[in-house]
Amino acid sequence: MRPFLLLNPGSEGEQRLDLKMGTTSIGRNIDNDIVIAHPTLSRKHAVIEMSISGVTIVDLNSRNGTSVNAERIDRRDLRDGDMIRCGDAEMRFVATLDVVARASSDAFASSMKELLAEEGGTVLGSALRLKPADQATRSADQLRVLLKVSELLSSPQQIDSVLDSTLKLLFDVMDVDRGVIFLVDESSGELATAAVRLAPGLSSSQPLSSQHILKLVLSTETGVVSSDAVADPRFAGAASVAEQSIRASMCVPLKARDTVLGVLYVDNLVRAGVFGQADLDFLMGFANQAAVAIENMRLYRKIEEESIARNKLIRFFPRSVVTRLMQSKNLTFTPVEADVTILFSDICDFTQMSATLAPRQIVALLNEYFPVMAEVVFRHGGTLEKYIGDALMAIWGAPLPVAEGADLALRAAVEMQQRLRQLNEKWRSSGGHHIEIHIGLNSGHVAAGNIGSSDYIQYAAIGDSTNVASRICSVAQRGEILLSEATWARVVDKSTPVVPYGPVQVKGIAAPLNLYYLKWDSPPAGAPIGADSSSETAPRPRYTGEIPRS
Repeated sequence: MRPFLLLNPGSEGEQRLDLKMGTTSIGRNIDNDIVIAHPTLSRKHAVIEMSISGVTIVDLNSRNGTSVNAERIDRRDLRDGDMIRCGDAEMRFVATLDVVARASSDAFASSMKELLAEEGGTVLGSALRLKPADQATRSADQLRVLLKVSELLSSPQQIDSVLDSTLKLLFDVMDVDRGVIFLVDESSGELATAAVRLAPGLSSSQPLSSQHILKLVLSTETGVVSSDAVADPRFAGAASVAEQSIRASMCVPLKARDTVLGVLYVDNLVRAGVFGQADLDFLMGFANQAAVAIENMRLYRKIEEESIARNKLIRFFPRSVVTRLMQSKNLTFTPVEADVTILFSDICDFTQMSATLAPRQIVALLNEYFPVMAEVVFRHGGTLEKYIGDALMAIWGAPLPVAEGADLALRAAVEMQQRLRQLNEKWRSSGGHHIEIHIGLNSGHVAAGNIGSSDYIQYAAIGDSTNVASRICSVAQRGEILLSEATWARVVDKSTPVVPYGPVQVKGIAAPLNLYYLKWDSPPAGAPIGADSSSETAPRPRYTGEIPRS
């Protein structure tokens, strides 16, 4: 696994940003590898250079600077856990776990030289490769080895690396021919081979243990040592023991807290009497350290998977909904029928505007516009269904039911118009562009769920109700918010200022639509609602009548 950054680490909005070999650019512009659309970042703020020798961050003369661990830098090599700040954006650097593991393994080998004898230098009746010493010193050395093992296995690693490291360490400190880790399958409850290490010259084609021994350890949750398994009465009739001519063997449970994760098995196929009780006691202590490391890595992987899933979900759903979805035991998004209110928002005359701007300018404008609109949708409890070019579609009522969803959608529509007015003021002051949007709302039944695959979440609402919402949006003029009769019927707050718009015939729908116009704001003197005050185009006549009551 390559190094990565965690944006907003520890917060509900934590996001993983992957790094690549070579150069990864960070900045506000869309052409950066990592785009952080925040005004405190420069367009080209910093780069992260990654090679086999390490990872370095370089500031690109940014306006607000780059700091590592609260110290402003021009260039700095990164270490695992370093806190990076680009402008006001805070990130934590996470190094590759396998690199950390290799460094820890090298340190272990060096520190063990003073304790371990050369291969084959074991004391009679023990497989531990400790240097000869009196019993008190030998017991103290065993404890020192276990402490070193604990220190190494506690280093962050991938689960496969933990298993491989466990067996490598075991072969370093004990004289064994075969070592196997079996883990309990979390779904079936059966033991499955997870990692194997063999002495030179041995083949993995033959069975790697005795099922009889494994089942005994798993059922009793206690360790077993046999000086000669073939002659051991406990294993009489065990065909696998006889077939493999297993001589000395040990097997211990891998137990973390009160849960047995699997078993650790070692044996010697040639010599009997190699293992003693002291060896079993040592192996039990060793297995306990390994079990804790395995459990920690499982938890780490689960947290990582949940973080990735959360980052996918947070693109579409409000944070409160994401939290509830993550707590769900069955996060499948199988399409279900739901009663929803749909909001379509579109930028007026976008095609003509695109013809006058460079593609990069269009992208920059949308990258500033869409996050503001999405924030409004989320604040009012809506689901961001998709972006379609310059259009935005949001729904209320899926994936979770929403009380008074039509009211929330109307409030979101009003705030979208208000926030756009603020954006226009900002753009106008800097010589930028002025845009207007038109919004349509409809309510009805849809099939809502994950469209595509379980790996790629593309949450969508499919049905005629969404098509009608899109058509209503196309009827609305600059700055208008129109809603269908179905949406008005679901609105609880009937004091909402709407007026009948009159029956409207739209493309693809046979019967005329009874629409309503939401009076979201008062226009400037002499100007139509939501229109550019500099426009000389007369507003389209509207049907004006009493506010409808259901």
